[in-house]
Amino acid sequence: MELKNALDQHLLRVVAIQRNGYPKKYKGEDRLDYHQVLNQKVALVNESKQFMIVKDPVIATMTIASNSDKALIHAPQHASNVSAFLTVTLTKALLSQPILEYDKVKTHFEPLNLVDLLTKALEKPKELTEKELVNLALNTDSLQVLQKTDFAKLTADAFLLEVFLQSTPRVRLASLEASKFGKVEKCLSLFKPREQKLLKLAEPMVG
Repeated sequence: MELKNALDQHLLRVVAIQRNGYPKKYKGEDRLDYHQVLNQKVALVNESKQFMIVKDPVIATMTIASNSDKALIHAPQHASNVSAFLTVTLTKALLSQPILEYDKVKTHFEPLNLVDLLTKALEKPKELTEKELVNLALNTDSLQVLQKTDFAKLTADAFLLEVFLQSTPRVRLASLEASKFGKVEKCLSLFKPREQKLLKLAEPMVG
């Protein structure tokens, strides 16, 4: 859904900004015509309760966001409070920008599910995030479904392939720690700084 569609359907509301950065009073007032405030700083108010507004620098690069990394997500089943708002400079380019759908980033908010990850690996391998790849690789149950040729389709990263293939004692230990505690901490000293950064993406998984 593009921002323009959300405004036209009255799912979001454009509201003028006060000096303190908060939206002006809008309840009971006529709706502001967004065409009249192009290139101005305005608030996008979540009047329909169909959106999440979260502060996340990664998600902010994937959707409409403020300068402070508050990001807009279309999430009718998980929406923020009606008073939530996002401050943006409303341009023609922004109006045609799509709003991120919750399903694309649900792993940021919900426990990872092994069956979901494996399904995604088979259907849309290029869409797996770094976090999803790491957790899929650390879970040895993946080996019951995926084969060596499948791993090569998921990543060309030598370290991630090492983890997927469980080819060294250190990665087998990391997988064991992840399965026992949902994270990798105690054996991090066995890995280089970049590898440690990847392993720290491990988290408890369901399924």
